[in-house]
Amino acid sequence: MLLMQSILRFSCKANEKQQKSVVGQYPNTSYSGTTHLAFSVKQQEAKFDRLKNARDSDRLLLQDKKHWLEHLSFGAVVKSTTRVIVIQSTNVFATYLQDQLQDDMEREEEIQAGKLTLKQADKQKKEWEEEEWEKRISSLPRKIIIGICKFHATAMMMRSLEFLVEKLFDEFTLDRLTTDSFDFAQRLARKTTVISEIFPKMMNVCFCSSIISFFADFSVHQVILSYTYYRYYTSRNNSSRKRHDPSDSMEDSLPLIFSYLSKTTTLFFSRIFGLAASSFGGGLGSMLYPGWGTLIGSQCGDVLLSSIFDEYQFGNSKDQLL
Repeated sequence: MLLMQSILRFSCKANEKQQKSVVGQYPNTSYSGTTHLAFSVKQQEAKFDRLKNARDSDRLLLQDKKHWLEHLSFGAVVKSTTRVIVIQSTNVFATYLQDQLQDDMEREEEIQAGKLTLKQADKQKKEWEEEEWEKRISSLPRKIIIGICKFHATAMMMRSLEFLVEKLFDEFTLDRLTTDSFDFAQRLARKTTVISEIFPKMMNVCFCSSIISFFADFSVHQVILSYTYYRYYTSRNNSSRKRHDPSDSMEDSLPLIFSYLSKTTTLFFSRIFGLAASSFGGGLGSMLYPGWGTLIGSQCGDVLLSSIFDEYQFGNSKDQLL
């Protein structure tokens, strides 16, 4: 949460500099009397300017902010469920093809080395395909259920973080963090076609509007990871007690703690780099096709980075939950 506050304060740096310049015009250390009145007037003028900018961009302040239970409406549930089913099904099929290609390459090396005949290789290939396909299809419903639960948990975490931001900062900061990048890209494309203006603007919008969602995703994954390690630790501890050998539990504690911290660090940096890659991809996609290109570019950047980190983060079968 402290890191999130630092990032949010960094995004509001321009606003803070403006306030400091106003204070610099009044060297008195006390804010009473005329100085306090002048400072208040400047604040109101700045607030009016930001409201005017929001109006001029064809949107209202906090227009894109979601309500607490909006993700549970019928339309939202249908869209989110369909999205999860498509993503999980695609992941299962893609990993199956990847593993199949890897297995074929290893089998081809054994044939060239004379360890297998073509008939034996064909038999092994057929057995592998039947076994693996059935195993992965049977695991798909569980993956879909977990994906749906994770989606709604992430949505609730996002609403909670938005509530904290609104209390800790102001509505203008919250507006930047809840801006719909899809609609913003289309509005920006109607005003300018200069690529040099679209890319940096959309990259900044994608970054700010994705901060809350990425931190919410990190929080949900961290809870899953912590619960997995807790279950594993309690299971090992109970086994040691049954054997009346507490030394086993003590010897396993340090490696387990190190593994937990290592995976937490990897997960954290995967979300940070994913946020940066998503913002960069959103900026590139906005140059090609504002709106849908923004979404596709953001997703591609995030998936590219996440796939690299997640392969290490959840590589161990005992931690594989998704």
